[in-house]
Amino acid sequence: SSPTVYVERSPKKGLGDLITYGNGSGMQELVRLARGMNIAGELEKSAHVEWEWVLKEDPEVVIRTMSSEGALGWENDSSSDIPLLEETIDEILSRPGGQSLTAARDQRIFVAYSDLFYGMESVAGLAYLAKILHPEADLDPEGIFSEYLERLGLELPAGRVFVYGMGDYGYSQGKAG
Repeated sequence: SSPTVYVERSPKKGLGDLITYGNGSGMQELVRLARGMNIAGELEKSAHVEWEWVLKEDPEVVIRTMSSEGALGWENDSSSDIPLLEETIDEILSRPGGQSLTAARDQRIFVAYSDLFYGMESVAGLAYLAKILHPEADLDPEGIFSEYLERLGLELPAGRVFVYGMGDYGYSQGKAG
């Protein structure tokens, strides 16, 4: 089955003007390839929606894309990055009706490192997305990202988090133990 997913780019202007990825966006295509159903798939490429609309659509998965300062992803443990990711998830949960979302009840709200979904890195982004949407899938997004970087002569930096989620979805680097 294809879980319904809401991907939020920015809540900068508040709950009356949230930005999501609609038809023709790279994210829409990645969600489709990962066997998900983007609730904004019929809307314009960079769609502006209200939180009320998200509540009405009641997605099974919520993903907030965010960039990080500095190196790839966010620093694990020893920095202020993880509290920021937790705050971001808490902010979504604290919105009116946020707790009643299917995604909240099933603990399927995530913060994902936005650079994973653009350009050549999107091969890794697709793997992370597929794992988010289908946690039972036998996929190793980190291994894929690592192999991709090795082919470029780069190394996956240790102790970095690329996807952070609620509950037991700890397949962020370092988080799984």
